[in-house]
Amino acid sequence: MEITQVKIYPVQLPFSADFSHSLRKRSWVKNIVVEVVAEQDNLSGYGEGAPRSYVTGESQDSTITSISGFTKIETFPWNLNDVSQIWDLINSLSNGNKQNAAICAIETALLDLLGKHQKKNIIEYFPKHFHTDTVYYGATIPLDNQQRVLELCQLCKKMNIKNLRMKLGKDFEQNRETIEIVKDVFENDYDLRIDVNGAWNFETALKHFQLLKDYKIKVIEQPMMPGDSTISNLAKLTEKNGFVLMADESACTLKDAEKIHVEGYYKMVNIRL
Repeated sequence: MEITQVKIYPVQLPFSADFSHSLRKRSWVKNIVVEVVAEQDNLSGYGEGAPRSYVTGESQDSTITSISGFTKIETFPWNLNDVSQIWDLINSLSNGNKQNAAICAIETALLDLLGKHQKKNIIEYFPKHFHTDTVYYGATIPLDNQQRVLELCQLCKKMNIKNLRMKLGKDFEQNRETIEIVKDVFENDYDLRIDVNGAWNFETALKHFQLLKDYKIKVIEQPMMPGDSTISNLAKLTEKNGFVLMADESACTLKDAEKIHVEGYYKMVNIRL
């Protein structure tokens, strides 16, 4: 299958309402869509990248530049016939975090194209070791005013979504009021984890321990910024108190994941495209 074009589209996607967490407040987001065209323009594969400057330092412009560069290297599969060619390309690219969004966009576009050509689902190209028979859908509740949080919780309950991920910040009272809304709407029928996006220091985390216990929260996602030396002390205390730490911004590369495994402070990792 001969690839004839790689088209890159910068897109600005509006949200239906502002979405806030401790690092950003947004009403829109700038992403990248890649279209890989083949079969004399009769077949296309699509991929998307989400550059986030506050996570990996990427921008929409830098992502476009990176993807353009990928098409010029020797391993780019202009004649694509096997998934191994895609893996060869990806393995030849940067193993840092400065091209994550670009790699995601081109890899998913190529996989989409090959899957359509070979009439296969993309999942067939991946190892089967971690397949699951059950997929649990969840929702993220932003760091927002009480009325908006209430409306979103009521919507989740109406849709029978009980797995919730709630954004929290530094303000203890705001956090307490937000968590209480979940309790009021769902009573005890919920599975709630919190995502702090690195907003806490060690003392702030300790201040929240009893609150989290009272509302049966088990998972704390990225409580402190990457590189905070007190994470080791926090990990010991969270384990004693029945909490599990999940890494997010601390896990942007395979090297990060390997470090997390060796250190043992985080027991889970939030992985996304």
